[in-house]
Amino acid sequence: MPSESLNLPLITREASLRLVRGEGDDMTIDVIWTTGATVQRRRYVGWDDVVEYDEELVVTPGAVRMDRLNAGAPFLDSHRSWGLESVVGAVLPGTARIEGGQGFARVRLTSAPDAAPIGQRIMDSTVSAVSVGYRVHRYDITKAQGQRELWRAVDWEPMEISAVAMPADPGAHIRGADGAPGTTRSETLTPCLLTRADAPAPFPNHTRTTMPESQIPETDAPA
Repeated sequence: MPSESLNLPLITREASLRLVRGEGDDMTIDVIWTTGATVQRRRYVGWDDVVEYDEELVVTPGAVRMDRLNAGAPFLDSHRSWGLESVVGAVLPGTARIEGGQGFARVRLTSAPDAAPIGQRIMDSTVSAVSVGYRVHRYDITKAQGQRELWRAVDWEPMEISAVAMPADPGAHIRGADGAPGTTRSETLTPCLLTRADAPAPFPNHTRTTMPESQIPETDAPA
């Protein structure tokens, strides 16, 4: 299959959380950081041409690099990673796992006084939205006749999980390193391998959705 390389920034998706009442002052939350749902996105081609495509995250042990999460990846305030005050918790080492096509992890919120207001908002459910930031190392791209391209992330790596006031629109523009509007010099970009099928794919039998991943029955969360 033809292949090329594209430098991509950190990508975000809405996730889901469930409060876990610990003993004493322990503040922990269970996070479903992906369901692998297919979402519609847009990307720049050149300077100002926008192309719509569908992105699917393959959620299997062979597709997801789990080392960073299981080493205690940060739980951030709104994907801000440029200051220590933005770290409001951490993934408990060893708790990130994949079950039934979903990714789970347990997060412990910090007891630091400067993060107390954020922790309180999470624990009293004033803040209930979370989002996962991830990097994709390889997409397999197919296109069914009459459909948008499907970009399947077959090698990807969750980098952090964030509490957010409002989850990012899955249709937000993805910008590469080709000088497209909005790309900044300080933004970290990661090479991603793109492989394309030689011929159009048959009509897909999966269900495409643009619904946020947070709309997941609470019974699906770990105990």
